Amino acid sequence: MEEKRIQTTESSPSSSSSNAEQLWSKSVELEKELRILLKKKTVFDKNVVQIRNMLKSNYEQIIFLNYEFACEKDVEVFLWKSVFYKVIEEYRKRIRKLNQNTGVKEENQTELTKLCDSFSNFLESSSRFYNSLIVKLKNKHGLKLDGSIDYKIDPSSSSQSNESNKNIHRSFLTCHRCLIYLGDLARYHRDIVGPQQENWEKAGQFYCQALYLVPDNGNPHNQLAVLATYADDDFLAFYHYFRSIMVVQPFPTARDNLIVLFEKNRLKCNDLDAKNSQNSSVETLASSLLIKFVRLQGMLFTKTSLEKFEGLCREVSNLFGQLIAKNFSNLEGDFNSFADLCLKMITINISSVENNLLDKENQSYSEKSLKSIYLDYGLLLCFSIVEKMTKAMLEVFGSLINSNDSFSLVIGTIGVYLDYLMVHPEFIKRSISVEESSERKYLLEVSKEFFSQIEKMSTEASKLESGKQEDLDSVSLKEELELRGFVPLKQYRNLPFDSKIIAPRLGQSISNQEIRNQISKRLRKFVQFDNLLNGIVSKPKENQVVEQTVNKAASSVDVTSSNPSSQLNSVPTKTLEQVEEEEEGENLLNTLNSLNPLEDEVEFSTSSGNLLDDEDDMGELTNSIQ
Repeated sequence: MEEKRIQTTESSPSSSSSNAEQLWSKSVELEKELRILLKKKTVFDKNVVQIRNMLKSNYEQIIFLNYEFACEKDVEVFLWKSVFYKVIEEYRKRIRKLNQNTGVKEENQTELTKLCDSFSNFLESSSRFYNSLIVKLKNKHGLKLDGSIDYKIDPSSSSQSNESNKNIHRSFLTCHRCLIYLGDLARYHRDIVGPQQENWEKAGQFYCQALYLVPDNGNPHNQLAVLATYADDDFLAFYHYFRSIMVVQPFPTARDNLIVLFEKNRLKCNDLDAKNSQNSSVETLASSLLIKFVRLQGMLFTKTSLEKFEGLCREVSNLFGQLIAKNFSNLEGDFNSFADLCLKMITINISSVENNLLDKENQSYSEKSLKSIYLDYGLLLCFSIVEKMTKAMLEVFGSLINSNDSFSLVIGTIGVYLDYLMVHPEFIKRSISVEESSERKYLLEVSKEFFSQIEKMSTEASKLESGKQEDLDSVSLKEELELRGFVPLKQYRNLPFDSKIIAPRLGQSISNQEIRNQISKRLRKFVQFDNLLNGIVSKPKENQVVEQTVNKAASSVDVTSSNPSSQLNSVPTKTLEQVEEEEEGENLLNTLNSLNPLEDEVEFSTSSGNLLDDEDDMGELTNSIQ
């Protein structure tokens, strides 16, 4: 069974293609032979190992002989599945079986130790292979894959053919998938040391690097969510699962994973005693807040327990106010962690509102009516959070804006929500409607208070923000880069990656001028939003007509588009003049009709959705809540 390795250097394109096809034909036969052999032998049998090594050699050669052909045949997928993942599955199955019997016999413990050592060696050698593959792709196609994980085609390659540039782009995507494989290989160490003992930083770094490369793919977010469940961080898991569905290429099982976690959270929320939250530590207060906050998201996502929503929303708003007060009690403190928490809460809120808009068609009358109410409740939760933040910021704004750089990050999180509302001015009109039905009264109350705070914030911001608009447009903001790929905020989706902002390396720092520019850009959003808001609230009679149209449109969203990404890209960020000139009712209906389900009718290639192999991870999660 000895296979001669075909030379991959200094060969003509025609001979390379021919060699690749020959290797593929041989690999097809080897795959058949492997399947037959595995019915009788294990993956550790010497003949099976020999075939796997031959397949690894063949598949790697095909990738570098004829990359287009390799992509066409999904060589990457066969490489991962046949050479690596089948072996990993067998190791994990045996380790779990021995773990169940540990303590019964001493020889079981000895066998378990040997098996874990062998598995660790296999994972290390597999990681070396994929690291090497990334380096080879980088060198062959001239990819710029330094520590920042950015990407560009060398300017000298402008004369290359379109086919060559296509291969460069594909190889860039291969690097993205290799990083996910590397993350998985690092994550599988949990089977050796146990989920509570492993440091998951290495796996997380690989997933983040994959995300930096291709933010439109939900796979890395799903894997980061799995890591969060290992650490029993349900809030972080919810954040990443929501992010994994709010992209152009949603991860197929993320919605199911969310539902499982929502049930786990429901049980946890029922057991929560927050009577002494007023005197709790920051950590205890934050834990209570996030459990209840996620419970609210579960109500919106699963469309259940509507009668409890408003009361729990008031409780969450009060808890959040207490948390803000504790964080702002030390004006010299570091607000990075608090700003990160706020950004994740706002992002989840936006995702929840969008998810409500993306419901299925052919709903009954009662389902459409409930949909409108759930949209109001989603907006209510959004406004209740940002209103508390804005009010607290105004109280310390003068003291902190020029003395604590991290305070600017908190301001930036509110700017994210302002950007979202500027994409959806119909939500502003809806929230300030003069109609005060029982389910709308609290929304009206909270939104009016928020817009009042924004007006004050705009006044303060206009005194400090400086710089020309064109100068600020190129300024990188951490919160915007964090949301690259996030479909509801399409203006962030394709921002260029800036390692100095999002993943600084040793020796990298931001200049004082860059910090001032960041502050100015964040403050300018308040001024711009206030201008838009003034144009909307100045037309109370028209708002009544628009509100009626919104209620009608919210219950009849068109979800039939076969191209959701292009439809989402078509939703415009409207200027004040456009909002005033357009026929508001018709414009609102068209805006809502342009929103389509992200999870439906998206074509997944095998190579982009090939990590649906950790079903046992969710099986363990399901068992934990039963």
